[in-house]
Amino acid sequence: MDNEIALTIPVTLTPETLARSFWAMNSVEQAEFFAALNKVIQHDHATDPKSWAWSLGEMQWLYLGDELDKSQPAREMLMAMAAPVYMHTLLATEARAS
Repeated sequence: MDNEIALTIPVTLTPETLARSFWAMNSVEQAEFFAALNKVIQHDHATDPKSWAWSLGEMQWLYLGDELDKSQPAREMLMAMAAPVYMHTLLATEARAS
């Protein structure tokens, strides 16, 4: 349409807003989120190879560990998420090794 108008609306993305959005996704969309995060981090690293992010944000994940030590609910959530992901990683690694 010739009469289209583009609007820019400021949006505040809080941790709660992002958490609710992530939780509202199905498992396919959540996996797509992590794939998109991978692309964002790799682009950031490619743009600045000397950045502290390393290749997949390892330094940020180390910093996150420090913050998780301060928050029991955050630590519980990460552990609930990490245990099945770790099991999946082990199974995938074993399958590639055989």
